[in-house]
Amino acid sequence: MTRIAPHPPSRKDRPRDHGAVVAVVGGLIRRRRGRRGDEIGRRWRRVVLSIVVLLLLLVVVVSAFAMTTTAVGWRTTTTTAKAASSDLDRATIERYGPACVPSPPERASGRSSSSSTRADADADDGARARDRRPCPRRDYEAGGRSSRGRRRSNRTPRRMCDTSNPVYFLHVGKSGGTSVDDLLTRIFKCANRTYVGGMHYDWSYVRRRETIRRRGRDHRGYPPPEDDRDRRGPGGRGYEATIASSATASSDADVITFLRHPASRATSQFRFSKSLRWAIESNATFLRQTFDEYLDDEENRTWTQPIADGESGTDFLAGIFPPGGWVGTDGMETFAKSRLRANRTGAILLAAERLEATTWYGLMEDVGRSMELLDASLDLGYVPVLPMTNIGSPSSRRAGRGGGGHPPPSPVLPSEATTERIAKYVPKDMWLYEYARRLFEARYDHFVMGCAYVPPELPPLPDFSR
Repeated sequence: MTRIAPHPPSRKDRPRDHGAVVAVVGGLIRRRRGRRGDEIGRRWRRVVLSIVVLLLLLVVVVSAFAMTTTAVGWRTTTTTAKAASSDLDRATIERYGPACVPSPPERASGRSSSSSTRADADADDGARARDRRPCPRRDYEAGGRSSRGRRRSNRTPRRMCDTSNPVYFLHVGKSGGTSVDDLLTRIFKCANRTYVGGMHYDWSYVRRRETIRRRGRDHRGYPPPEDDRDRRGPGGRGYEATIASSATASSDADVITFLRHPASRATSQFRFSKSLRWAIESNATFLRQTFDEYLDDEENRTWTQPIADGESGTDFLAGIFPPGGWVGTDGMETFAKSRLRANRTGAILLAAERLEATTWYGLMEDVGRSMELLDASLDLGYVPVLPMTNIGSPSSRRAGRGGGGHPPPSPVLPSEATTERIAKYVPKDMWLYEYARRLFEARYDHFVMGCAYVPPELPPLPDFSR
C-alpha cells in the first residue's frame, strides 16, 4: 500500500514563532532608544561645554580687570596679604583697615633712602619704634615757646592709621586740592574708611557734622540747640568758652589739608578767575590786565578774591567763613565768628592750634616730602604719587561754569617784588604759611627721619594795626 505524503500545512495552519518577532521588535526599540540617548548625551555635553567656556571667559575678564586696577589697590592688597601671613593680630586689621596695617620694617622701593631706616613694629601699642636720634637744631626752635611766651603743645602728632575716625579734607581753593582729593578718595575707598571730600568747607562744617554724628539731629538736620547758644555772644557761653570748646570739638575726626604759598595761590586764583563765566559775561576789567596791573589798579578794583586775606588757609582752619558763600560752613553766623574776623591775631592763633591738631597736611611747594608724610600717617607701605587731575580741564565741568582750563599748579613763586606786594594784603595767610612750614619740618623729622618730636616756635606775630 502506497503511502501518500501529507500535504504541507498552509501558512495559516503553521504555528507562529512569537519569540523571534519579539526579539526583532525589541532590538529595534533598543536601537531607537540608544540613538535618542546618544542625542540627549550630545546635547548635555554641549551645555556643559558652553558653561565651561563662559566660566573661562569670566575668569579672563576678571583677570584683565584686576590687572588694570590702580596701584593703590594692588599695594593695599599686598600689604594686607603680608600682614595676614605674619602673626599680626586680626583685630588690628579689622580696626585699622587694609590700608593702615603696620607693614614690615623693609619699606617699598618708592621710599627714599633717608626714610628706609625704620625699626620693627612695637608689640605693645602697634606703633613702630623708631630711632630717637636728635633732630638738627633749627634757628627758630626755642623750646617750643612763641614770641609772646605762649607754650606750644609738646604732644606727638597722631597718625591717621592710629584711629578709625572719619577723615575730613579741608580743600583750600587753588592749592592743588583737587589732585589731593582724587588721591585720597581712592586710598580711603580701598581702606573702606569714611572720607568727606569733594567740596570746599571750613572747620565749622566739620564741627557740625561731628556733632550730628555723635549726638543725633533734630527734625531739620541741625545740631542740638545747646550748640547754638554762642549766637547770643556774651550772654551765652562767652567768647573764651566758645573758642575753647571749638578747638577740641573735632577730636573724634581726622582733619587733613593741603596748603600753598599765599603769593603763588593768589596768582593762580587770578589766572583761573579769567575763565569764569560771570567774569566773561560782565566783561570784567581784570580780564585785560596782568596781575601786576591788577595790583596797581586800586581805584577800579571791585573784585578782591585773589588777595583776600584768609583764603589761603587761615579762615578754613579757624572756621570763620560766613554762611551762604562758596565755602561750606555750619550754616550759622555766630558771635564767635564775627569776633574772630575782627580779632585777626586770635584767628591766626586758633588756625595754628588747629593745624597742630591735623593728622596730616602737605605743602604744594614740597609735594615729594608731603607724599612721604602721607605714607607715614597712613602706613601705606609705599609713597603715593600725586596725580595732576585738574590741569587743563575745562571749567564747565565744575559747577556749570564755562571758559578755559585750570592753570597747572606750580611751586615756583612770583617775583620777589610781586610776593612782597601780595604779602601786604594777606598778612594772616603769610604768617600761617610760615608756621605751617616749620611744623612740616618738625613732623617730617619725626615721622620720616625718626627723630624725636620737637614742636616749633610760633613765628613773630604780625602787626595788624598798620
